[in-house]
Amino acid sequence: MRVGIVVNEFFHDKLGGFGGYGFMAKSIAQYFNLRLDSDLEFRIYLSRKSVSSIRKVHDTLVIFPPREGNLLKRGYSSLLQRRNLRWPDVFITIEFLERYLLHLSKVRGRPIIIWLQDPIDEKEWEKLESVKVEQDFIGIRDLKKLTFSRRAALKGFLELSKRRNITVLFVTQANSLIERAESLYDRSIRAPLLPNPIEIPQEVKWSEKSSKPSILFLGRLDPQKRPWLFCELARRMPKVDFFVAGMPHKPEIMEPILKPYRDIPNLHFLGLVTGQDKEKLLRRSWILVNTSVHEGLPVSWLEALAYKIPIIASVNTDEYASRFGKFVGEFMREGFEAVPVFEEAIWCLIDNKELRENLGEKGFKHVSTVHSFSFFEKRLREILERIDDYKVT
Repeated sequence: MRVGIVVNEFFHDKLGGFGGYGFMAKSIAQYFNLRLDSDLEFRIYLSRKSVSSIRKVHDTLVIFPPREGNLLKRGYSSLLQRRNLRWPDVFITIEFLERYLLHLSKVRGRPIIIWLQDPIDEKEWEKLESVKVEQDFIGIRDLKKLTFSRRAALKGFLELSKRRNITVLFVTQANSLIERAESLYDRSIRAPLLPNPIEIPQEVKWSEKSSKPSILFLGRLDPQKRPWLFCELARRMPKVDFFVAGMPHKPEIMEPILKPYRDIPNLHFLGLVTGQDKEKLLRRSWILVNTSVHEGLPVSWLEALAYKIPIIASVNTDEYASRFGKFVGEFMREGFEAVPVFEEAIWCLIDNKELRENLGEKGFKHVSTVHSFSFFEKRLREILERIDDYKVT
């Protein structure tokens, strides 16, 4: 079965994808495309344009929308036919973005699955808007207008799909995201659960953890993540090591904010960490701290739990923080008032080894079951078998 993932980024330095969507798309495609015993073949349909029309990256065909307007009008499929590529049997979009229509508007006779990852309704936009530098970062001033634009784009796409007799259905990576999607798109949504899959290590030993408490920030250094709060924690807790693994999308905005913290002795900026270096970092870390004002269900949380690392966060999607760590409550704006609350939660887990390890074991057991690639494949096939039960009407 051929599956086309429609996404706005792919985890590669030349394809602009170092966020969660790009990492997940790369992980899924590469995992199944390298398996000789699987009939699943994944391709990436990237929404950003490129000089190339098709490239192979991470053992995966990456297909870009045609650049020339006349080619868009003349039959998009001719591009694939010249490369002897058949259409996927099903398309999966990572969220729904207007730019995806560059690909989706050309689809005929194939079901399209909209995979809810992080739907942002007006309430969530208000959280993002409360962080002053976030508006400069995303370059959008009228966030309500953006909400209405996305709502109208989905409505138009569903109407077009209905006229073309194309089956469309929603799935979600976390159940609590359905309510947000219903608010964003102003419609009732039925979305079966399709959890994000990650690689699960075969064995994680507590003896691999560092001898000194090691706190991890894993993700983009962007305004909504509020990495400055993590830096403030390092300043307040000099006897604890703090590691920042990630890079900003716009260094010109974030570097002036982070520069004053770079001389803190126990705060270590590692940049983008991947592969074996990332695995070593996860094996040694004690606690993952997430200071974001807004999240979906971050892949970084799943990765942490796979290495028995409890989570401390100010977001609690599907109660992952409260079930597998500490939920410190929501804090709007720049969030500096949250620093002592985070600090208290960190000390609670540092000082209570039994609690820390119990939460780690509980989280590891959960992701090993629900977020494995085998469970993802099983759920995807089950959903496709019941596609008529879930399709948008």
